[in-house]
Parts: sequence; structure tokens; C-alpha cells
Amino acid sequence: MLDDLKLIHHRDTHDLLGLAGKQARQLAHAYELSPAAPGPEPIQSVVFAGSGAMAYGAELVKAWRTVSRPMEIIRDYRLPSYAGPGTLCIVAGGPDDADAAADVLSQARAHGAGVVAVAANSRFAEATRAQSYPTIELPAAGRLPAPWPALNAVAAIFDAYGLTADVTVNPASEAEWLAEHLRSWSPVVPAAQNLAKQIAQELMGKSAVIYAGPELFPAAQHWKTAINRYAGQLAWCGRYPEFLEAELTGWSRQPVRKPYAIVELRSHQESNGLQRQFAASHTLLSGRWPAPHTVQVAGDSIVRRFLYATALGDFAAIYLALLNNVDPGDTTLAEKARQAASAL
Repeated sequence: MLDDLKLIHHRDTHDLLGLAGKQARQLAHAYELSPAAPGPEPIQSVVFAGSGAMAYGAELVKAWRTVSRPMEIIRDYRLPSYAGPGTLCIVAGGPDDADAAADVLSQARAHGAGVVAVAANSRFAEATRAQSYPTIELPAAGRLPAPWPALNAVAAIFDAYGLTADVTVNPASEAEWLAEHLRSWSPVVPAAQNLAKQIAQELMGKSAVIYAGPELFPAAQHWKTAINRYAGQLAWCGRYPEFLEAELTGWSRQPVRKPYAIVELRSHQESNGLQRQFAASHTLLSGRWPAPHTVQVAGDSIVRRFLYATALGDFAAIYLALLNNVDPGDTTLAEKARQAASAL
């Protein structure tokens, strides 16, 4: 069914597969602060406040770049108690959380912290510039909110404030590498040679559980979100080595019949200790849990592994939606939830 291009076009009414195939283009876009960053300041710490794809983009930068100051990413829009003079607050606001982001701006101002804004909402961008905060305005996220614009924006902020030493490392240089893999997952590639289609077929009709080690755990979270959001199918995620402390025992007991599909995001760059933990779990749970589908994440650098794992998760989730007879771009329920919450 996933090789039927006519059926794909009929079910993917918002062309999310087309958008997923163009993600590499977002890496090539350079962003600049407006107004420009102020002169050198004694920055002791960095706080990023945001959620969703924006927070994931910040996670990627934190993992990939050598940040010269302690950095914390918060998703609940409450600044930590230590935030104050010497703290640079990067506040991200999109269509769904502009009001919460504006509240963080007020907190930062009250604490005397420095502020930089990343805006995926024109109203939020106008408000931050009106207060003379350096701002990067991102294009509208649309129905496939990828983390790459936020990745580039946060990297640009770090460079502008001199917070990283490896300024020569540029995500735009990885665009063609990512594009090559995106082409291998496109709808015109048959399922027999298309990893994303194969994963979708493995997940169909089951709750998906995505596991990864510390490095790739943000990608596992992205997979969980994408499967829930696009495919309308329950998905969860977990992390090693914490898996050994609790979930290992959980899988060994009830329920006996487990209607789950397990995906492990793995890398040949993982430590020997982490590889042994995965192997031990497989041995101890053999016959007690569904055999995991192991995805060997390509890439000789952490940024490439993030790019590969994230984009593959998007494609797999969209194909799963088509198998479920779900339009992956349908956001009706999410919009109703936002309206109901705002009305309370």
C-alpha cells in the first residue's frame, strides 16, 4: 500500500511527505539578530525557555556545540531561581505559546537577566523588537514543525555572543548529506528498499515504545511526538541506562500479551558499556517482550546522527499515518484543545 503513490496523495492531503523531503533546505538558512546583539557582556549562564520543536532544536545545539557556559533548557516557562544579571535568557515563542513566552520576558526583566528572542510568531517578534530585545524571527512552522530553524537560530545566537569556540561548525554544511538520506525515504522508493516504510509497517496496530541511550534520547522523544501527532497512534519513549532500573522488570511481568512494537535507536559510536546494557536486556527479556526493531543511526558526528534520526522518525510516522488511514496533517483535535484551554 505504501508504494501506491495515488493512495498516498489521496491520504496525505497537506503533503507532509513533501515537506519532510525538503527539511535539508532549512539547514541552509542563515539567521541574524535584529537588532544586533549588544557588546560583550559578562555572561555566566544561559537559559533557553521554549517547548516542542524549538526546545528540541536547542537540545541539538547543546549536544553538538561546545558551550562555554552552563546551559539549562526549561519547558515550563518558569525561570530558575539563579537567573539574574549574568544570565542570558533565550526565549522562544511560537503560535501556540506566545503568551507564555511573553510571561518569561517579564520574569527575565524582573530578574535583571539579558534577553534574546526566537520568534515563530510575528506578534511575538513585534513585541520583543518593540522592547529592543535582539530577535530572530523564524518562518511559520506549518504542519511539520521541524527543529532545524531553531537549531540554526540558537547556533547564531551562540556565535553572536561568543558562547562557543567551534564557530566553524555550521549545520548548513550538512544539508546535502541529509538530503541524500531524505531521498532514500521518499514515496517513490519502494518499501523493499525504504527503511521508513519498513518501520511504519512494523509499528502498525501497536503502541510504539522508542528506546535510546543518552545521546539519542532527544531523538527518541521526537519519534514519540511524531507518532502521536501525525499517525494518531500511542507512542512512548525511554532511556538507557535508566531502563535497567525499572522498565526491564516491567517488561518481564504483566501483561503477558504485550501489544507493543519496540524501536531502539542505536549508534556504532555508543560506548561499550551502553552496548552491553542493550545486549543484556535482549538476553534477559528474550521471549518476554516483542523483539526490538533496531535502527542503526547513520552519521560520523553527533549532528549527523541527530539529523538522520529526527528526519527518519518524521518519515516513519507519516507513513504510519497513511497505513492507519489518517491524514498526517490534520490538526483539528489539537486546535480544539488549544481553544478549549484558552477559554478556561
